[in-house]
Amino acid sequence: MEADLITEADTAELQSSRAMESIAMNGGLGPESYAQNSSYQESGLAPALAMIEEAIAADMEYMTAHFPAFTSGEPFRIADLGCSVGSNTFVVVGGIIDTILSNLEQYYSPGDSPEFQVFFNDTASNDFNTLVRSPRWQVARYFAAAVPGTFHGRLFPTSSLHFVHSSYAIQWLSRVPAAVVDEKSQAWNKGKIMFLGARAEVLEAFRGQFAMDMDSFLRARAEEVVPGGLMALVFPFSGAHRLSIDHPPPPLILLLLHLLESALSDMVAMGRVEEYEMDCFNLNFYLPTMEEFKALVSRNGSFSIEKMQPLTSSFQMAFDARALSAIVRAFTEWAISTHFGSEIGEEIFDRHCQKIEESSHLVRSCNGLRQELFLLLKRRPT
Repeated sequence: MEADLITEADTAELQSSRAMESIAMNGGLGPESYAQNSSYQESGLAPALAMIEEAIAADMEYMTAHFPAFTSGEPFRIADLGCSVGSNTFVVVGGIIDTILSNLEQYYSPGDSPEFQVFFNDTASNDFNTLVRSPRWQVARYFAAAVPGTFHGRLFPTSSLHFVHSSYAIQWLSRVPAAVVDEKSQAWNKGKIMFLGARAEVLEAFRGQFAMDMDSFLRARAEEVVPGGLMALVFPFSGAHRLSIDHPPPPLILLLLHLLESALSDMVAMGRVEEYEMDCFNLNFYLPTMEEFKALVSRNGSFSIEKMQPLTSSFQMAFDARALSAIVRAFTEWAISTHFGSEIGEEIFDRHCQKIEESSHLVRSCNGLRQELFLLLKRRPT
């Protein structure tokens, strides 16, 4: 489905569907938790935060003149969408607030700066208990609130947010496209768990679902963000409409997911997993191209693109098969356990670790390959 063919009916169907799927990263603080295995995501935040700080500094004069937070004593409201449970969300929120405060010195006397209210959002399955028990939550310089719910729909009152951030989250779809798990469909993704290297019909199904989801996401944010408010998004993207394992080599994370798919296939061949159960399982994520995302923002019409730039990072993972597998486990185990049952968890990730060892030459060649996009949007005047 092309982005410009999405109808009002499509969006209404998405919002009302009972098939909406929730995902969750591994909670807690244990060795398999997302909190302990999100260094890959953390490494992409430093260049993104630098661009966020630059954008805030450039926009401070407008903010102080037009936002009620600076003219009538209302709090400055920030939302982090898809916050998960680790420390990354606190790093970004703290950076945003620090930048605002440092740029306010020419406008306010010490002690007269506005109050801040921060909303930490993720799906209802997120481990909010771990999040709110964090020492960073307890000593925060802002009023904090957890907001469970999908960001594919409305979460906040009209014109209530001044700054929205989301990193490594919007690539997750609201649900797996129905066609890819329908054996009667041309888009049936038999024997695979994602779009990487899939047939054109499969890719189109994922692409159409992403377009619907982002249409809903942008509509919701257009209602919630004040005119002139900013939204910073960081997400993995595709440099081509069809990624493959060989040409060009995929980013490290996609290669690791391909090896997870291979491990599952081996378990099917051994009779440890039913073939049909694998055929009915797909990870609900998609990587758009820059052109796709531009088209979706343009179609929505409520935001201007202030900056769109690929992120550069020299981050490389040390070759440790167990640690690399743990990164993937932290964000896939919930979906795998929900579909196949928790009893296969240890075996599948042991096999995944073995696959990484066996493919060490390929993993090393993809190490350091990143493909993530920083996007800064501004809410147009109503």
